[in-house]
Amino acid sequence: MRKIWVLSLFSAYLFCANNALAYSASDASSSDSYTCLTTTYAGGSTNCPSNTPSGGTASNCSESKYFCYLYKSNTASAYTKRKQTYCTSCPSGYELQITTETRPGTGCKIQYNTCVKVTPCDNLPCAGKTSWTNLTDTYFGVGTQYRCNTSTDKCEYRCSAGYYNAATDAPRHTYCQECPSNVIDDSCNAATQFGAICCDTGYYLGKSKGVRPKDPDSSAVQLPQYYYIYTCTRCPEINGVYGTTPSNSCPAILGNSGTTIDTCYIPSGVDIDDNTGTYEFTGDCNWDPDV
Repeated sequence: MRKIWVLSLFSAYLFCANNALAYSASDASSSDSYTCLTTTYAGGSTNCPSNTPSGGTASNCSESKYFCYLYKSNTASAYTKRKQTYCTSCPSGYELQITTETRPGTGCKIQYNTCVKVTPCDNLPCAGKTSWTNLTDTYFGVGTQYRCNTSTDKCEYRCSAGYYNAATDAPRHTYCQECPSNVIDDSCNAATQFGAICCDTGYYLGKSKGVRPKDPDSSAVQLPQYYYIYTCTRCPEINGVYGTTPSNSCPAILGNSGTTIDTCYIPSGVDIDDNTGTYEFTGDCNWDPDV
């Protein structure tokens, strides 16, 4: 007797040999407001014509068949019929897998064969890596992680905690850099994109550009690609009195100024001494970015 292990109640995935074909429909719950018939009809029968509306389609099949199932709400008098395709064979590099799904609005638990890759994202850098993995390729910066997205069968990238995506075309591309000193921690993390970094009180945000390394795996002509370098610099001082910034501000860098020094100011009421005497600021006085 072959044992089948159920991994979870909903959307469970059961691995099987290529000759283990399965399809079924059953009532998902006795307590919901729907009834799903346990009887299924094979494709080609008079009870399951090919023009039956689709209720679901299996993926990546090289050959497939279909079956029909019936459901109705407990207040309806007639059943609704739907068609579900299932794989009977898979292309090279794929294997049959039994999938179990609960269909919303039908009360049905559907089981059918689909085809999945033996090695997700094969022939890609993230092949077989289905959990986030540290990446050492400097083309993607530092502190970068990647994994295979099994839904799209493509690699995806993100920055680790303590790093931000510095790519000038983020989030389309990823190029991670370490968060600068004197930054508000919550504003510089794996989800941060351009313009979202905030400095601690008393520091202003600066921006410059760096040139990214070329892709070592590409033989094509590569145009320069850039990334943003952020800094949090302490506000200037006047005779030993340092400027400050609003405690609740998170200024964005606008245009090409490359600085938000104008958020620094000497607060009203502060006294400053020099060799001519003592002066009191009667209002907040901000730094001029053009000086």
